[in-house]
Amino acid sequence: MAENIHPAKKIVSTGLALSALLFAAIAPWGHVGAYFAGFVGLLFLPFTSFSFNNSSCPQKLLMIFLGIFLICGLILSLFVAYNAKFALTTVFTYFAHWAIFFLIGLKAKPEHRKTILMIWLFSMLLVALMSLIALLGWIDVYRLSNEGLLKGFQSHIRFGTLLLIAFHFVFALFLNPKNILKQTIGLGLFATILLVMIVLTGSRGVWFAAAISIFGATLHAIFTNRKRKLAIALVVIAVALGVIVSLSANIIHERIRRTGTDDPSYVFRKNNATMALWIIEDRPLTGIGPGQVPYAKSYFDRMADENLELESGYLKKRHLHSMYLHVGAELGLPGLMLLIGVLICFIWMAIIGAKSQEAFPKTMSYGFLWATVAVAIGEMLDCLLRGPSVAMELFFFAGIIAGIAAENSDSHIGERNQSN
Repeated sequence: MAENIHPAKKIVSTGLALSALLFAAIAPWGHVGAYFAGFVGLLFLPFTSFSFNNSSCPQKLLMIFLGIFLICGLILSLFVAYNAKFALTTVFTYFAHWAIFFLIGLKAKPEHRKTILMIWLFSMLLVALMSLIALLGWIDVYRLSNEGLLKGFQSHIRFGTLLLIAFHFVFALFLNPKNILKQTIGLGLFATILLVMIVLTGSRGVWFAAAISIFGATLHAIFTNRKRKLAIALVVIAVALGVIVSLSANIIHERIRRTGTDDPSYVFRKNNATMALWIIEDRPLTGIGPGQVPYAKSYFDRMADENLELESGYLKKRHLHSMYLHVGAELGLPGLMLLIGVLICFIWMAIIGAKSQEAFPKTMSYGFLWATVAVAIGEMLDCLLRGPSVAMELFFFAGIIAGIAAENSDSHIGERNQSN
């Protein structure tokens, strides 16, 4: 007998499903479209219910950490920040990019999860291929490729990170033991293309995150018997192609050649870290307030006195090129610990989800685990989680994984067994 669903609940459920599917299709094309998808979801979120008791342990902690992070941000905005208005705006952006998209992902129906992921992956692939065509000069679209690098409507660092997230999902799908031969070959080609595209973004920070996270994912595959030979073969082939591309593309070769302690990028990041540590040393508990780095005039003056050059200065500089140091400087060590706690909860939820007895939830959780590791490593060298792209995607998929983890938590399994 079909279950009777109240028309209002059906409308809300359909609206949230539409929001998730729109996000998957539009987000790779830029954050403006992603905002539209988020706005659609926001129209329906107030009319849905959330069961805290049926959540997994890491999801409960995650929501507590996010709540404390946002509340602390509001308090610091009002009582610590140089510019309260800009500080409050910064807290709102954290809420918009983190909490809203997490909740939209969390409310995605189980039967829609695979469709959502595949739409996002193929949309990412289409943007990547268009960026490659622009790089080759066949079309002239500045936002797809400029300065000899792939941009994909983003900065090269953001696009590279999104490609790396996509790679880990595709790599996990590739290692699914239930694949037929055609699927394995197709996914292997997909993963290889993504890795070559990552090289062509020219982001050395993303390369660093990719090297460590892919090495870890490969070892994980080997020791968990997930097609170990195929995993090794794919990574070897993809890395070999990446090396060939690096040597043949002049701009990539040049970026590799100039990497060193005299590289301006290294010098700026080192000086940014110095400024961040000064702030943390002076204000370890409160920081200077959310979004207040541009207004920290005394620290910019001190940098000038010490002859430590930055890429931008007072009222122009937006972040400190390390999410951990940036949050530590703006929200103090408590804020930094909350950020680390959020990332740990992501990994914890993925580990629980990877224990699923169903193939796709298990595979998606496996991919998200290493995607989170990749982003966490990359954030040592940049501040992507403070902006829209990457933050929205990571928290959206975290919401989906939270739903999978809840279905595989001990309490949920116990209730399911009792009902049977």
